[in-house]
Amino acid sequence: MQKVGIMGDGSLYIDAHVFDDDYGDYADTDYLVAANVARLKDLLGAFGFKVGNDEELLEVLAKRFATAHDARTALTELGFHLVHRTDLGARCDVADVMP
Repeated sequence: MQKVGIMGDGSLYIDAHVFDDDYGDYADTDYLVAANVARLKDLLGAFGFKVGNDEELLEVLAKRFATAHDARTALTELGFHLVHRTDLGARCDVADVMP
């Protein structure tokens, strides 16, 4: 399962939850700090994308990238530094997997 969202401090997160019977569940998360989220919005705006707020940014990312890996790759290729964290034993809440 993969999720992309904006945290309360304005940082962007990209989660990839992995469910593995052999190694256990874990989550790989990459963060883009708030200042770089603003830079990303400016860059996308220069290319004609409407990204005036966080919701519009998330819509553009969802339409443009099929996977969290694709989004990570594109952001790093554009020169954005992502902060990576792996959470071993991470569990998803029912709200994460149910509409």
